[in-house]
Parts: sequence; structure tokens; C-alpha cells
Amino acid sequence: MLEDGLPAGSSRCESRANGAGTVLAFESAVGRPRPDRVVAGEASLDAEGGWARVQIAVDGSALALDVPAQALLYVEGAPALLGVTAQRLIRGGMRPGQSQDLDVVRVRADGSVRAVKGRCVWVGGRDWRLFVPLESTGFSVRPDGAVAGVEGAALLVE
Repeated sequence: MLEDGLPAGSSRCESRANGAGTVLAFESAVGRPRPDRVVAGEASLDAEGGWARVQIAVDGSALALDVPAQALLYVEGAPALLGVTAQRLIRGGMRPGQSQDLDVVRVRADGSVRAVKGRCVWVGGRDWRLFVPLESTGFSVRPDGAVAGVEGAALLVE
């Protein structure tokens, strides 16, 4: 990951089947001028792509999260989680050029958690935009659901 052209960390995410659902295990090192925080966890999805269970730790300290099943989960250092919502919206009938208002659970690398209302826009092709109060983030999602890029606070380099 890069921020203002400088290294801002690294991130990895692995998925595995879990019954009818999926588990995404992620770990990242984030921070500037060099990575100094570790964000890690697991997010379980049900068969419909809704959040079933989410566990996140920042620098080893567990965070208490209440993530609604259909919310957009935006964890700094875990860009793969953005693709989950994009895939869910596409399965629900969303098309390029359309937008959807939704609940957003935003977890920053400092451990702060904020639940806000946001709007997700499918700009077209792989390009999406997330608007929350005082912040806008663009992201690209490949057809297989993997996040190919994130811009905003950090840029994911694929």
C-alpha cells in the first residue's frame, strides 16, 4: 500500500469456504512514514454474503464490533472487505451508474470504530466510489470480487 507515493504498509487476505458461507482472514501492517500498526482478523459471511461474525484486532487488542449483515465493512488495511459489499450489491441487481445508501462500519488503524450512513456508487466497469461524511474513497473490484485498487487514505498497489 502507498500513501502520497510513500510506503504505507502491506496487506494480505485469504478466503476459505465455511459450510455455505466464506471466511476472509486478513492481516496488514499499516502506518506512515513506515508501518507501525498491525490490523488482523477474520470476517465470516453467510450464504447470502452478509456478515455473520467479525473479529478484528489492532496491535493485538480486540475490538468490539457490531456489524449489521448488510453493512459495508471498511477496515483500514483490509481492502479486500470492500469487494464483499460490491458483490452483494451486484447480486441484488445493482447496475453501473446506480447508487445505494447503506450503513458503513469504519475501522481505522488506530482502533477507532465509527458507524455512519454512506452511499456506494458503481461508477462503471471495475470502478466504485464510497461516500461517507467528510470522506470519499474510490475502489476497483475485479469480476471475481477481488479488490484491485483503493484510493483515498491509501492506494492499494496490486
